[in-house]
Amino acid sequence: MHTQTPIAITETLARTHPFDTLARDDLERLVAGSRVCHYARQEIIGHCSSHGEGVWLVLEGEVKRFLLSPSGAEKIIQLAGAG
Repeated sequence: MHTQTPIAITETLARTHPFDTLARDDLERLVAGSRVCHYARQEIIGHCSSHGEGVWLVLEGEVKRFLLSPSGAEKIIQLAGAG
């Protein structure tokens, strides 16, 4: 997995809806206040009981959102890929 520079992140956002509607200065300000996080495969990055702290954008790979039934069965809510 490689590290993305602020310029690369700005370019990625410029091609991703709804960020593609923002002016370049606004994109750069958004990137300046952001951080890139790397997660291992199958790592839990949030819980349904936790409050959201911002906007998440998948730059590489895939994120699976799911709920567990009382019996422990997994119910997939969303698969989110890059962009």
